[in-house]
Amino acid sequence: RASELAVPLCDDLPDPADVLDWSGAQYSDVAFPTRTRDALILALEFPYVADVWGGTGIREGWIVVGVTGGAVELQTLLDGSFPGARVLAMPLDWTVTELEVLAGEVDLATDDLQLASPAIVSMSRGLVRVQLGTITVERAATLDAFADRRACIDGEFA
Repeated sequence: RASELAVPLCDDLPDPADVLDWSGAQYSDVAFPTRTRDALILALEFPYVADVWGGTGIREGWIVVGVTGGAVELQTLLDGSFPGARVLAMPLDWTVTELEVLAGEVDLATDDLQLASPAIVSMSRGLVRVQLGTITVERAATLDAFADRRACIDGEFA
């Protein structure tokens, strides 16, 4: 079924954060909460910060700083200044503006479907998530124009 869709299912796409070094993610940062806070404060002063989000699941307690440039430099600075802090710099090859524009285009294209919610920008995944609800080939076809862009489909097959 998913193979019939031009736009992929969100659940089928890899998480860009999987490439980060999560070593130590299973350890608690209870002993160093101020170190993580101070590392985040330093990271937010970095010139290319696009967004910040928290980890979930096994990554709970980690903070990811998405940057549009200089991720290696920022991570080196964080590691040298705050060893043990659970803050990671993640390189982004997308911008919030790009995703917001795409979300607006998707909303216009899907207006006739009367979706329960507008397209959702997922900065951490670099995607615009389209909540189709019930997925049919016909409903998904309204998104064919976005096949080569940062859009994906959420929902359940009929």
